[in-house]
Amino acid sequence: HSRCLTHELINPSKHRYVQHRLLFQQTKLTRIPTTVQSTCPTAAFKMISSTARFSTRILGANMSRAVAAARPFALGTTDVTSRSFQSPSVRRFNRKNRVKQQPAMSALAKEPSNVPTMEMARSVETGFSQMDNNTLVLIAHMDNHDARSELLKRHIMSVDNVSYEEAGKTFDTMAAKNQEGMLLISVPYIAGVSLGCAAAAASFPMVFDLGTATWFNKYYVTTEVPDAHDLETWLEVGSWTWNWMEPPLGQISFVLLCLQFSRAQMLNLGIRPYTSKVKQMRAARLSSAFPQYDKKIVEDFSETDSLFVDPFHGK
Repeated sequence: HSRCLTHELINPSKHRYVQHRLLFQQTKLTRIPTTVQSTCPTAAFKMISSTARFSTRILGANMSRAVAAARPFALGTTDVTSRSFQSPSVRRFNRKNRVKQQPAMSALAKEPSNVPTMEMARSVETGFSQMDNNTLVLIAHMDNHDARSELLKRHIMSVDNVSYEEAGKTFDTMAAKNQEGMLLISVPYIAGVSLGCAAAAASFPMVFDLGTATWFNKYYVTTEVPDAHDLETWLEVGSWTWNWMEPPLGQISFVLLCLQFSRAQMLNLGIRPYTSKVKQMRAARLSSAFPQYDKKIVEDFSETDSLFVDPFHGK
């Protein structure tokens, strides 16, 4: 009966009428025979109570369905596709409470798109020297060395009360001071790079070159040399040399794998023993050499600076 009572449910004053109407239509009290009423009044009372409880449940269920059906119309919405909502009363209610339509998409398409103007293009900042202080400080906190360098230059300008060019000369002096003694400090890194490249280059002749393999076998391995027809190709040489090259190569690979795993766990803990200690000592040395400037700004610049001076780029 939701289709018939939708219009009445919109008006809260008619709820009592709806309740009586649903109770009349959905509930049919059982006729109790006269003999039962006269002979057993207790049984008749139980039958009436059971019927009343059943009718109350039916009434509650129907009221819930009717209120749910009327809710879209009470809210003023017209997007209803159910067949139960197409009664004449519903259509009249929709015409009466029709909402304004949204503007057409064609009208919106005529509006200009949000493209950059010529003024915006000309005002793009192409370097850290053109950025404002707030942006520069924000990028410097992201461990950007160029941003920290520019921040240090501006700090030198404010402390020494000099121009940007004069501050750049003082900055170059501080950068050179920061790189003093770094060649000795970077020896472990240079040795590691050299050793790795040399081992990678030497592994190929040690495995596939017959002359190198014969020399190495004579002085360090002393294993039996196969016949000449078994060493005609470089793959046959590799199958012979692999008998003694496999153990050291496998062991070295396993050691490097374990060291890499240990390094990954140290990075997860935020531990960089050698590099962090070197950078902290260098930052403290630079801030002590220039005490007139802010210690935090100077140390931040020093910590993000490289340990090795590139001869091709000067940093």
